[in-house]
Amino acid sequence: MDTSRTLNVQKLSIIIPAYNEEQTISAVLKNVLELQLYGNIEKEMIVINDCSKDSTAQQIDDFVTANPDGNIISFHQPVNMGKGAAIHKGIELASGDYIVIQDADLELEPADINRLLEGLSQGDASVIY
Repeated sequence: MDTSRTLNVQKLSIIIPAYNEEQTISAVLKNVLELQLYGNIEKEMIVINDCSKDSTAQQIDDFVTANPDGNIISFHQPVNMGKGAAIHKGIELASGDYIVIQDADLELEPADINRLLEGLSQGDASVIY
């Protein structure tokens, strides 16, 4: 039985929760922005700053300003609420057909997002880990 199918995804929402990530946030944002998605899927980046105490917020704002066509949504939590709350806010703001979480500390490689999308194209799944 052939389990391959056409990937019916128009847009992928990439949520990036961040708290005190001044050392890596710019690199993560750049890598995700430059990432060409599997099947030429459109992407939106949703960056949630969880009330960072370092320069993370300013770096996010500078990046968004420098990339006005990057389809980047940024939101700054008024108080630190934790990663779970940041992800929930990102989900609330997302408009994509699917959502993926990208850590702001480069623990996860942004290019691996394409491996997830490839896996999704192999069968009928609503979640891919």
